[in-house]
Amino acid sequence: YQRRVHGGVILLVLSCILTRGGPQAVREDMDIQDTSLIVEHGYCSQELVNLLLVGKAVSNVFDGVQVLGDDTGNSNDKSEMKGIPHRSEIGLLSYYEHFDYFIVGSYLKDPVHPIWVISSESHYSVLFMKNIEIPNEVVFDVFYYDELGKQDEEIRLTLNTEGGHIKITEGDDLCPPLEDTI
Repeated sequence: YQRRVHGGVILLVLSCILTRGGPQAVREDMDIQDTSLIVEHGYCSQELVNLLLVGKAVSNVFDGVQVLGDDTGNSNDKSEMKGIPHRSEIGLLSYYEHFDYFIVGSYLKDPVHPIWVISSESHYSVLFMKNIEIPNEVVFDVFYYDELGKQDEEIRLTLNTEGGHIKITEGDDLCPPLEDTI
């Protein structure tokens, strides 16, 4: 799947679309139904990321559905914005949340398995724990992998959650963007 002639990524995306029920089902998941799954510069849209993570091509990363409308009661105009419908098997954390561009909901922040896709400024990477269960300890280790970093060695980060804030105490040469994302 690393050679262009095999089209591995295209086959993966096609498989997800067909598993979802086809192109029409994917369009119905979206807030704006003519949204493309591939956007400027060949990047994947949030809808494609969500399709890969939770099996639905919803447009947002908050939990559930949010209804926008006239709160004065003078109008029946309402819009539904679709978010993540259930707790995800694999999570998502975004650097953009640090800047208050949007809020990632708990369905993605607290996944079933301790694996998170990290959305940073220009690409995706992954943060994971080797243990299947998320620990109850205040200090614990996670591992970071970034394909664009062409890393040869394991990157272990020790996280300290004391006081309700996460602080990287070891392996902090990746900060502040990663610490701001976590």
